[in-house]
Amino acid sequence: MKKFTTFIFLFSLLVACSVTTPQLTVNTTLPRTYGLDKTDSVNTRFGPWSLFYRDTCLIALIKIAVQNNFSSRLALERIKLADANYANAKSTLLPSLNASINGSVDRYGEYTMNGIGNDDTNRSESLPADKKLPSPYPELFASPTFSWAVIL
Repeated sequence: MKKFTTFIFLFSLLVACSVTTPQLTVNTTLPRTYGLDKTDSVNTRFGPWSLFYRDTCLIALIKIAVQNNFSSRLALERIKLADANYANAKSTLLPSLNASINGSVDRYGEYTMNGIGNDDTNRSESLPADKKLPSPYPELFASPTFSWAVIL
């Protein structure tokens, strides 16, 4: 009975030490015209920035500053880089066609297995002259390859 009482006591102690998180309720309803009213004359986000200034010299200086702004130029270059990376990643889904042409010339030594075999073949009386193996032996290899991976 003492073990059972100790177990209940320890179990209730563990349950009592647990931390509960309160459930928060957030009102997420937005007004029906939130961000849609473009006729508002007080809201200035729909007009160009040049409407706020009347001085032509100041407008020209601001245009030069915006065009030569290093941060915005860097951001535009990063956008171009991201577009190029996206196009490159998208191009891996397209089929690819490759072609290769290889040429080589082999000359076998007299006392090697291939050299002796070629020499024996060339000495055969039943072999026509146009079928004899030349020394050195030229080889030309051309191959087209086509691949397309379907990614699911």
